[in-house]
Amino acid sequence: MKEIPQMLQILDDHTEENLDQEEWEDRLLQAFLYKFFGFTLRTSRNMKLVKMMLSSILQAIHEDLQEREGIAVALSIVSMKHLKMVLDQLQVYSAILTDKGSSFILKLTKEHQQREWGLVCNIIYLSYSKIILASKGDIFTHLDDILAVVLQHHRNCIVEKELIREEPLSSISSSIRLRAMNIISDFRKLRPLIEVEERTELLRTCRKSVLCLPPTEILQKEASSSQEAHTTVDLFRETLQSLLRLMETLTVEMPSRIQHCLELLDTWLNSQKDNERERAMWCAARILGFTAKMNNFGIEEIVEGILERLNSQLEPNTKEETLWAMCLLAGNNTHNVMPLLLNKALPWDRTNLALWKAFGTQRETTISILQLLIGILEQLHSTEETKEMASSLWR
Repeated sequence: MKEIPQMLQILDDHTEENLDQEEWEDRLLQAFLYKFFGFTLRTSRNMKLVKMMLSSILQAIHEDLQEREGIAVALSIVSMKHLKMVLDQLQVYSAILTDKGSSFILKLTKEHQQREWGLVCNIIYLSYSKIILASKGDIFTHLDDILAVVLQHHRNCIVEKELIREEPLSSISSSIRLRAMNIISDFRKLRPLIEVEERTELLRTCRKSVLCLPPTEILQKEASSSQEAHTTVDLFRETLQSLLRLMETLTVEMPSRIQHCLELLDTWLNSQKDNERERAMWCAARILGFTAKMNNFGIEEIVEGILERLNSQLEPNTKEETLWAMCLLAGNNTHNVMPLLLNKALPWDRTNLALWKAFGTQRETTISILQLLIGILEQLHSTEETKEMASSLWR
């Protein structure tokens, strides 16, 4: 009722000569064909046909993101009426792809395996995600099965296949790192259980793959054209953002291990290469800024760690990012953070002075700190008055 009239309006507004054929086909894929397929199967009473067609659509080519999203939408529509059958077919599809005897992916060369695993993981995640949104509560009786499949694919597609680890550290010419980390972050939303050691190895691998890349200036120089140089820099920035997203996702899951998450950055924080140190410091600042908002961890080693980093030689942007992170920590955990800073011996060094200046630039942080300081002064004043009264009584 909503989308078909819009499609008809596009046809009315264009002729065969000025209609953008590629855009029209994209809209058909996204807005109509896959949904039509889904609604057709949803209303079918022929279970054998539904099962066969679900298998067919999962085996279809899904090179483009729109195609994968279309397949996921179709599966979510069918799941409204045939939930268990859809989940069963997804599980069958997953099992075939990871079985050494029948998996077509494992028969490909290593290079093509990586790309294909990325596509497979993406379509499976998208399907589960949209099915969960469409299920209106019915999905909860099947969550254990879904989590089992997700965990299996988390290991098969990311850990065992080593999509990220096998990418070269000397260049960034493909989006494999970016897509692999996005897949991991997306899978984490369904919370498959992984051991602490596996989580640590995952973080270390992803960080090494991104932080150890050459400086952006070198990446640009090695490009064959200005357009390629621009594309390479954009890809690096997106990949770095994907790494930050992954770190934030893992931090939410285990806030008690924030310090451990930061310690894993030490290798690059102490690197002899400026670009590695700067990227690592930026990551640390972003983690601290993100965790500060959570307000559910006990922060002295972290505060001392920030002060230690601020005392080192940092680029202006990195220093500003780190000061901002400390402002968030002080604003959200004032009663824990401020006493640590107030106990610093006088005279304060440049780092402590820079921190207090930064506190004055954040309104909420400033208010929280002033309230704490006023409370301390009032308490001291009250204590002095009590001492004077006691002294006068003795006299």
